[in-house]
Amino acid sequence: MNPILNLLIALFFILTLSLIIFERTHKTLAAMLGAGLSLLVAITPGSASDDQAIIPDVEHLLELIEIDLILVIIGITLMVGVARTTGIFDYVTIVLLKKSGDNQYKLLIAFSLLTMVFSAFLDAYMAIL
Repeated sequence: MNPILNLLIALFFILTLSLIIFERTHKTLAAMLGAGLSLLVAITPGSASDDQAIIPDVEHLLELIEIDLILVIIGITLMVGVARTTGIFDYVTIVLLKKSGDNQYKLLIAFSLLTMVFSAFLDAYMAIL
């Protein structure tokens, strides 16, 4: 791959992260902009070393997409969204705050244990969300 294009894609990545971090634009818009610009570079003829594109056609692009992972993330996001409307997260937070009292260390240990339980029984993406 052309080293200039490597730097260009890295620049798009840094630009996307800075737009998200400094909240200059909506996160989804920034992510789509970064992905679109990177994809534009990848489909440009001459982006590979032999005057071809890195992604020459749609079939090669579809091979790169992990549809299983995308569907898992969408499903987990929907589950978390539904759970949020039920108030379960507020309830768990209030219970942990009451149990810990004024002790910050007890609260830290309680949240750490809660994260450990979520990670043990749920998918890693669900525990992160």
